[in-house]
Amino acid sequence: MPEPAADYRIKIGQRFHPVAHTSAIWQAMSVYRDAQGLEHATLMDEAGRLDKKTLSASVLLDRSQYRLI
Repeated sequence: MPEPAADYRIKIGQRFHPVAHTSAIWQAMSVYRDAQGLEHATLMDEAGRLDKKTLSASVLLDRSQYRLI
């Protein structure tokens, strides 16, 4: 059974940009936990809307890699 959204550190709709490429903006489209219980978010590139990627919450919340905007 999926966990309630309140239990996740990343929220759907939050926007992030990578520190190394600040013009890119990625928006969280879904959040889930894998079999090991690690939180991940599927992100969509706001500019292209076709590019998607999945990152762990720990990477997104690492301020040396991504910034929440």
